[in-house]
Amino acid sequence: MEFYLRVEGVNLGNFVYDTSDLATIRGGSLLLLDAMDIVEEEIITHILQPKRTALQKQLDHCIAELNKVKREKTRLKEEKNRLKKDLKKGIGNYTITKGASWGLFKFQAGLDEALVLEKAVKDRFNNDNQYKHACFVVNVYSPEQKNETYQVSRAKVQTLNRRQQLMEPSIAISLKGNEACAIDKIRPSESKEHLPGTQEKDYISKSVSVRREYGKDVKKSGRFYSNRTNNSRFSNLSPTKDLSQLCHCKNNLHHSHLKNKMAFIYIDGNEFGKKQQRCKDSQEQRMFDRRVREGRDHLLNALLLEITRDNTDEKWFNGQLLRLETLLWGGDEIIWVVPAWQGWWMLKRFYQLANQHIYLESKNGNREDLYHGASIVFCKHKTPIRTIDSLARKLADNFAKTKGLKKKNMVAYQILESFDHAGANISEYRRMLIDGLSENDQDLLIPAEEMQNIENGICELKALEFPRRKIHQIVHCYRNENSCKAAELIKKICNESPHDSDHEKKLKQNINRLLDQFKTIFTNSPVFWIHLLELWDYVGFEPVESGLKEEV
Repeated sequence: MEFYLRVEGVNLGNFVYDTSDLATIRGGSLLLLDAMDIVEEEIITHILQPKRTALQKQLDHCIAELNKVKREKTRLKEEKNRLKKDLKKGIGNYTITKGASWGLFKFQAGLDEALVLEKAVKDRFNNDNQYKHACFVVNVYSPEQKNETYQVSRAKVQTLNRRQQLMEPSIAISLKGNEACAIDKIRPSESKEHLPGTQEKDYISKSVSVRREYGKDVKKSGRFYSNRTNNSRFSNLSPTKDLSQLCHCKNNLHHSHLKNKMAFIYIDGNEFGKKQQRCKDSQEQRMFDRRVREGRDHLLNALLLEITRDNTDEKWFNGQLLRLETLLWGGDEIIWVVPAWQGWWMLKRFYQLANQHIYLESKNGNREDLYHGASIVFCKHKTPIRTIDSLARKLADNFAKTKGLKKKNMVAYQILESFDHAGANISEYRRMLIDGLSENDQDLLIPAEEMQNIENGICELKALEFPRRKIHQIVHCYRNENSCKAAELIKKICNESPHDSDHEKKLKQNINRLLDQFKTIFTNSPVFWIHLLELWDYVGFEPVESGLKEEV
């Protein structure tokens, strides 16, 4: 009989973003990402293993020898890894797709055998010291009719997952402990542990404890990056222990004005889910999933090669610690946290590399481009991650990924001086931001392909010592419905005078050229002045050489 197995981690808000502790968030996210590997191990044990007994016997023998003969440890480890790899080769035929916290698998088995596998996966999660604190739904399904299409079967097994989710609690809670966890404020705790960043002890729930430890151990060894990129040079990468370390910098650097500020980047594929839903059979979806995953892994490898080229570069390293947090990696979503001074570069470089690595090929060999909507939030490092995650998703979903933009790479950004700066209604806030300059809130979006041009333009304006206070004045005029006054200010800055020296004439010509470029990028809308005002501190950190004097 043919069966589908679908496993999904659900109620993720209670396992990833229920605290503001970075290690706990990191650990929860990475545990979920690794969860589908456990499902594959159970498939190997209960479905694939009986068909591969010869290789399994070799593996068992190899492991036994490894324990007995220490002097051959290195050789036997290599042999063990090779045999494990050979044993897992067949799993590719069972795995259809793996997301950040869910997976869909297909296998042939008898009914009893399929039910044993379903129970084994459930028991594995429920009894595991780490995964028992998360919520997973596990269901097997066999097509009810001989001619049932793959799309129908896929929808039915997902429905079984949803039904199971509705029948179970939204949070996994231990019955032990009488004190509330000092970090997540929800789960009971029975023992005291050191609080993050202090020598003090307080009651910490087991769920928070195991996620924190997993987050610290996995990322310190660099296994996440080396495993995803298949590049051992990243195995020793260690992240900063908290956001304070990630965002701290010396006062004498060009970006020191962004000290203690971070950039939260959220990236989501446009209509990736719909493309998978249109797959007519499991092989087509398997190839789509593999192509996207391999493309993202190649992108990550290229990105890390650039970032780690110089491990003394203070823009990316605090001592020997990497200023990069990957909080979500899988499916069609990515979340990165980087220092504010690297946020623009990071997102810009993603889009440049995605164009090279993340695309599909049709059966006739033609390229099919894939698109991403993204958001980037610049804020203080003490802003709660859960708050920023919610805002970033709203920015992407409500603006960068709206109807009509599905086949474009668009970026929505937000500058927050405090975490509640934008208020509860982000749409209203963004409309107020462009009041007097535009009536279309899409004018606040950045076309990803223009990020380099915008950066170059702002760098040049800074090098020309363009007076930022004039940008404030021009925007103020527009917002107060005084476009004539704004035009006068612009004319005073840009128009040449008979009394200007050759140097001043050249400066004004360059300023006019740059402002014309910004008008072109933003479809001749004066809203480009808002972009200049908002992005001035976050884009382009070249030292000023010479230029227009402030008294202009």
